[in-house]
Amino acid sequence: MEVVAMRVVNERCCGLDVHKSSLTACAMVPEGKQLRSFGTTTPRLQELIGWLRSLHVNTVAMESSGIYWRPVFNLLEEAGLEVVVANARHIKAVPGRKTDVRDAEWIADLLRHGLLKPSFIPNRQERELRDLVRYRRTLIEQRAHEIQRVHKVLEADGSAIGSRSTRWPRDPKIFRVNNLGGNLRRLGLGWIQFHGGDAMVNKVILVGNLTADPDVKATPKGTYVAKLRLATNTYAGKDETGNRKEQTEYHNLVAFGKLAELAGQCIQKGRQIYAEGRLHTSSWEDAAGQKRFRTEVILDDLQFLGKKPQEAAA
Repeated sequence: MEVVAMRVVNERCCGLDVHKSSLTACAMVPEGKQLRSFGTTTPRLQELIGWLRSLHVNTVAMESSGIYWRPVFNLLEEAGLEVVVANARHIKAVPGRKTDVRDAEWIADLLRHGLLKPSFIPNRQERELRDLVRYRRTLIEQRAHEIQRVHKVLEADGSAIGSRSTRWPRDPKIFRVNNLGGNLRRLGLGWIQFHGGDAMVNKVILVGNLTADPDVKATPKGTYVAKLRLATNTYAGKDETGNRKEQTEYHNLVAFGKLAELAGQCIQKGRQIYAEGRLHTSSWEDAAGQKRFRTEVILDDLQFLGKKPQEAAA
């Protein structure tokens, strides 16, 4: 039976098996196969780049496993090398890989014959922007969590911040409210200070999903007004079968100015948001002369959480 040799696409290439603190490199060149190990610190990666240049290797491939490939990719890209990041699942689907050396050899062999399908990697600027957006999202979620934790402590002391206004004892100086101050100090908030004696609190914090797209309109003076409908779920015990039950509450939110304009441009039905503001109740008489009331949350802050609905569906 005639054996047909596979066509060589990249005569000089290198496969990398990357780990947390080390990597194994296998360079395929016409002179033969070259194997070396390097650390993953910047000086050691610079040595890797120098070694690849000495072999006139311009194409490098690695797996996209974890996050360990990212610093290696960044430095190789800056050095002007063509870097292929392949899906680890596609590579591992082929049997016969047992050691780091064999991993690197296998990747190099696939790259040499053009059998690797590169994953899409955004440019450096977009990658940094994505990291920044992800970090911002994490901070927003942590902030919302901490605010909710503080409110739970306040509600446990009978202050009920967020559900109704609270009237504090009169004291012209800095004071601590019964056990409340101790709990706040335990949370790292220390002393509470009020000026002018009595104080009132009207504060609402909500994290939920929009039930409809924001309704944005402009007043005759050109001020944007956005009305939003938000749904939140609260644990309501268990049903007869022992499954968790949740009670859904619906909230009317109103934003003005830049916040309203931002809401109209950036969020839509199904998006999870963090909303912070104050309660406002308006009243009017209907056509029958009956007095009607409507309670809304006037927004002071609005943050976007989670993914867009179309991204989550994908």
